[in-house]
Amino acid sequence: MSYKVTGILLAGGKSSRMGKDKALIKYGDETFMSNSLNKLNKLFDEVIVVADNIDKYQMDNVRIIKDIYPGMGPMGGIHAALKAAKNDWIFVIPCDMPLWESFLVEEILKHRLDYDIVVPIINNHMEPLFALYKKTCIPGIEQCLNSNIIKVLELYPLVNTNYLDLEKVYNEVDQCTKSFFNINTPKDLYNMVKINGLKTNVEIEQAQKLLLDNTKVIKKNEIIHINCALGRVLSEDISAPRNLPESKRSFVDGFAICDDDIKELMINGFVRLTVTNEVPAGFIPVNSLSKGNTQSVMTGALLPMNTAAVVMREHVEKQDSSIIVRGSIKEGQNIIEAGSDVKIGDKIAAKGEIINPDLLSILSFNGISSIPVYSVIKASIISTGSELILPGEDYTIAKTYNSNMYLADSILKNIGIKTVMEGIVPDNAAKLSEKLSESMKQSDIVISFGGAYTGEYDLIQQSLLMLGAEIIFSGIAIKPGKSFIAAKKDDKLFLCLSGSPGSAFNNIQLIVKPVVKKLMGLNDFMPAKIEIKIPFDYENKKSYRKILQGSLYLEKGELKCNILEGNSIFECLKKTNILIDVPKKAYLKANELINAYYIEED
Repeated sequence: MSYKVTGILLAGGKSSRMGKDKALIKYGDETFMSNSLNKLNKLFDEVIVVADNIDKYQMDNVRIIKDIYPGMGPMGGIHAALKAAKNDWIFVIPCDMPLWESFLVEEILKHRLDYDIVVPIINNHMEPLFALYKKTCIPGIEQCLNSNIIKVLELYPLVNTNYLDLEKVYNEVDQCTKSFFNINTPKDLYNMVKINGLKTNVEIEQAQKLLLDNTKVIKKNEIIHINCALGRVLSEDISAPRNLPESKRSFVDGFAICDDDIKELMINGFVRLTVTNEVPAGFIPVNSLSKGNTQSVMTGALLPMNTAAVVMREHVEKQDSSIIVRGSIKEGQNIIEAGSDVKIGDKIAAKGEIINPDLLSILSFNGISSIPVYSVIKASIISTGSELILPGEDYTIAKTYNSNMYLADSILKNIGIKTVMEGIVPDNAAKLSEKLSESMKQSDIVISFGGAYTGEYDLIQQSLLMLGAEIIFSGIAIKPGKSFIAAKKDDKLFLCLSGSPGSAFNNIQLIVKPVVKKLMGLNDFMPAKIEIKIPFDYENKKSYRKILQGSLYLEKGELKCNILEGNSIFECLKKTNILIDVPKKAYLKANELINAYYIEED
């Protein structure tokens, strides 16, 4: 339904507490402004935006006006809207209230008869910027503005105002409260997401599934020379272009013998053969075999036509230019048949395989020099925190050297990722949001360290929301590794880890590596699970799973592990080759089997 009311979107605020223009913050696929405009256009026959800068919000089919009384806040905006509107009534909505629902507007519209203003009240609080105003208010507003009165509430006693208590006319109070949620700071953005139902403290398996479901293989591919292929990922299946070997070859150094001479050998117990030629490996035999003749052949050499078997050199008697063969020999003995290694059309390498030395050998054996591979993906790595400095910078007692960027950089490079070290960003939500945006534009995935918890200076989540990213989940139900925020924007993922090195290590191994491996196009991207025995009793009294660093060792032929607790975290990381998954509230006895993740050296 389209009401004969003018919808007004107020967008003249300074957004000083947010650090960027609130109207242009993304909400899902839309900005706050476009989200509200779309809803207003469905309700009203006219929609106007009131802004302090008309050029900033140029949009098709949207009328934008400026204040007649500049610098007078919302009161000036309401005045300009009333003067410009074609209808007697205007409905005012601020651009920083993106969760408002149309049913509330329609409820308020029902109560405008015989009034100049209808202002809703919820939880004993008036909402003057989500209210109806009539043109009959203009004299009262101008009276206030000319007296430098800019508080909208001071207008109400001057006109006939309906103070509409929504709790008395509408039952769903929670929905009303949600609609009036106002976004002024980065923290408000986070609270808005929580109101809408944010997944928090998910299990490892759910975190992996959520992210892998949101991970799309980078489809760019290229053809490279085999000399450059080690460590790359195949983008296509590769089939054998020919039989290998293409024709019969000798399995040993020896002498070729034809079928007639094999028959004579079986009858007489021996056969004398004249050596007519020698065939080294890599040469094509000139003549075919005939009865009573033989040709000397090297290992791997092509066999003359009519060859039925090869007699090993050490199993013959040599007499001048002849040989004597005794005993028995079977047809096909010491012959490598055509296609016995590879048949033409056989799949010799699968899409999604990483090209390791073994596969490189197979490809080269098949004579393949041009290899189809996925393009190398690029990952931006960011650290956050005003306390951090880079190695080589002057140390002070209040500072900490950054180690996480180098940990991630080395692990990702080892699995074939091109990394971009984006440096350290101080504790400022707007600056962090800007850096995340820059990184997203130049990389396929963004990985950050620090600021992923819920403290006053933990700003990652707020910065992602300012960027317009969708939060996939916040927090994983493990320790170390609880602080983790995953987000997505324009099909690109943001993986935001704790600044604690132990937590960061766990999350890189269990979450980051599977995601980037899938992004690379690898078929095998999940961490390897194993069962091991712990050598002593261990109790986890906590209500969450513990992911403990450990090291494997052999004892009497049996694989066991040590739990690396109590030492320096960096000493632990040096020795860690498994992550032990201890269930919550569990008591484990010595030699009891427990699940673990094997940390491969990529």
